[in-house]
Amino acid sequence: MDVIHSTLKNFSFVKDINGIFEGTEGYELTKKGVIRAVEKPFCPCCGGRCIRNGWDGLTRKELVSIKVGKFYCPHCDASIKKDISFWEKFIVSWEETLSGLFLRLADRDVALRAISTIMDFIRPMSKDSVLRRVFNAITRLVIPKFKGKYQIVHYDEQHPQKGRQQHYRLTLICALTGNVIADELFDDKNSSSVKSFLEKHLDTHKRTVIITDDCPWYPNVFKEIWGDKVVHQLCILHLNKLVVKDCGRVKTLQEMYDTYLLLGIFFDRSKEQQFLQMLIEEEKTIDDSRRDEWLKTARKSFNKFVRGLEKMRRRQGENHKLYNLDEAGKNLQKLQTQKWLLPKPLQNRLDYIQNHWQQFANFYNIKDCPHTNNTIENYFSSSLKTHRKKQFRTEKGLKNKLKLSRFKRNLSFPKPTRAFLEWGKIFWILDHR
Repeated sequence: MDVIHSTLKNFSFVKDINGIFEGTEGYELTKKGVIRAVEKPFCPCCGGRCIRNGWDGLTRKELVSIKVGKFYCPHCDASIKKDISFWEKFIVSWEETLSGLFLRLADRDVALRAISTIMDFIRPMSKDSVLRRVFNAITRLVIPKFKGKYQIVHYDEQHPQKGRQQHYRLTLICALTGNVIADELFDDKNSSSVKSFLEKHLDTHKRTVIITDDCPWYPNVFKEIWGDKVVHQLCILHLNKLVVKDCGRVKTLQEMYDTYLLLGIFFDRSKEQQFLQMLIEEEKTIDDSRRDEWLKTARKSFNKFVRGLEKMRRRQGENHKLYNLDEAGKNLQKLQTQKWLLPKPLQNRLDYIQNHWQQFANFYNIKDCPHTNNTIENYFSSSLKTHRKKQFRTEKGLKNKLKLSRFKRNLSFPKPTRAFLEWGKIFWILDHR
């Protein structure tokens, strides 16, 4: 704003008024509080010079109102209104601040009624109004399409529900950047759905590395799409979960030791194995009368030991030591020679690892290829937690939640241009101008 007529009322904050409205070059603020063009415009119809003709009021309900000067052409008897884009930008900026707040609260799964209660401290708003604003804000979010030179991707599914109707969430994440390539809902999860989803979002002509869990029909689908240009890496995390599950929930110390032998094919589990060996030797000296009580104490001590190792790794910023390909291969062959000593479920699991060894060991030979599907599992956990998968009653609400999570993952939420305290100061100034 080029000219501001100062008065006793606005003298103390004249300098602050200039920063409120963008695009008001060539405007002035009169003593009566009217914002108008300094230069009188020419009539677009006859080309004659216009004269001033009062003002029009622009109001945002229960928020702020301003006076914008208007003009009149005495030659052709026409009313001329000046450009008010500065007012539109001002309102859009305020709405973006509110939308940013709503999106962050919705991302944290804050209930609509709770958001409405919070708004009582800012600007009262009903739950339905909050819902409409949240949906509109999510609709306006723009997520750039994925453009990658290399195709090393994570793929997995989640099974959210809409009311009583089962849905299937198919997701692709770039292993190099961690960005979400695609995140869509389907009514059915079969080979044709998965095939169409992958063909839609990935280049079928490029060599592709895809990391998945051990779903048995994946390899056939990938073969149909990419032929010999696909490398399928099976997730070792899922493998370890299956190994732990094989012998049941309550295991003897020997079964726990056998389980850690299989867990130690790819990762260094020597400390856990040594601790279990010590307990097994001690168990031989325990009387039968107090064996059950001692076993409970032994299991607790082992679990405490394992948690202690995990805490130590976290403090040091380390992960489990991963064996190289030769060491992992030797561990597998050693277990094969001792397979008859293992429980039957672990024998079957060992055969499964042997038969799918190439899929489990592909990451050793491919640069930047992850050995687990943890990236996508963590994304599922943060974007749609297990206890919330059944809470969505409409497909629109579920899709909006997925889009919001994808936007946050790929771009993150931008910082607001103005904080609410700044907006409060601005509205006070405009009210006292």
